[in-house]
Amino acid sequence: MDFHEIRLPTNLSYGMSGGARYRHTAVESASGHEQVFQEWDLAQRSWTIQMEYWDYDRFQELQNFWHGRAGGSIGFRFREWMDCSVGMKFGPNGLELLAPKQFATGNGAAKIFQLSKTYGDSAAMRVRPITKPVAGKVRIWVAGVEKLTGWTCDVATGIVTFTAAPANGATIAWAGEFDTPVRFVGERMDVSEAAMMAGAWQGIEIREILPDDL
Repeated sequence: MDFHEIRLPTNLSYGMSGGARYRHTAVESASGHEQVFQEWDLAQRSWTIQMEYWDYDRFQELQNFWHGRAGGSIGFRFREWMDCSVGMKFGPNGLELLAPKQFATGNGAAKIFQLSKTYGDSAAMRVRPITKPVAGKVRIWVAGVEKLTGWTCDVATGIVTFTAAPANGATIAWAGEFDTPVRFVGERMDVSEAAMMAGAWQGIEIREILPDDL
């Protein structure tokens, strides 16, 4: 789908609720036993922003952004504050380095790699492609040494390209920030005038755009 490389202003996303979900089918037999079938390999995220008694200027900012994306027709970047980084932690001055996380291994020939984030535990791991890293916020390590040059990152795709292929068996790791690609759900603004020069727009839903749909 069409996508604009623009982020929903972060002051408009405070107070959101939502998160990741998987889809499965549960089949119950006559004896009460259940079989559960996983349908999605990747989680999909969605959120709801409750806009109640927003002042005129803030309402206009969101309204303009919504029209700029033609409602749900065009995707955009979204900052999910609880999941917006890899290898980072929140400190007194915001996000700071914790430890880079491996996302690939060199084979001596490949120069192109997709950024990703791994979730899970010792029983199962889920790898999420990171397609919208934040410009200027990606750091790369090869074989435990930070690479200050010799690579580029396409912030529209999350593709990292090296000038020279990392050696066979070399760990490739990264740390940095990312946005989630999303779109508005629905075709209509459901707005009420909550007070003089203040508006309310209930249940503004946004949904993650999965990598294969970008």
